Amino acid sequence: MTMTFRVLDKFPMRFAGNSIMGLWIFILATCFSPSVFGQKSEKKFVRKGNTAYEHKNYSDAEIFYRKALEKHDNFAVAQYNLGNTLYRQNKFEEAAGAYQKAIGSGGLAKADLAKAYHNMGNSLLQSKKIAESIEAYKQALRINPRDIETKYNLALA
Repeated sequence: MTMTFRVLDKFPMRFAGNSIMGLWIFILATCFSPSVFGQKSEKKFVRKGNTAYEHKNYSDAEIFYRKALEKHDNFAVAQYNLGNTLYRQNKFEEAAGAYQKAIGSGGLAKADLAKAYHNMGNSLLQSKKIAESIEAYKQALRINPRDIETKYNLALA
């Protein structure tokens, strides 16, 4: 049985403005926002987790993602990447739960939300939860109806 698997291992680092005024607003908001200081450490843990994941050191990656979630338990990227790491360690039910939390956080972009449902479907299918995996694949296709890999996995389920 061949299944496709989606990975969302990076989170974008974007600068919102190109003008001098935009730069000043960004600097002032960053300097005076108390939540920014906490986010630095959680993003640091996600980056470390990503590095461990890229080196196929999934147990260390899991530890780093869990540390990021200790800092901010609703951090969608950390939750999603934790799901990927758990999946790679054959902890399919835990992975499905992590994807569900990432989906429920509201912090994923539309395309990433479809990937999370796709991966959750894979985890549920591996856990022999066929009906639930079919629903996850259908939800992914509602978001991205042109996704060939999800269509293939749905047919496989």
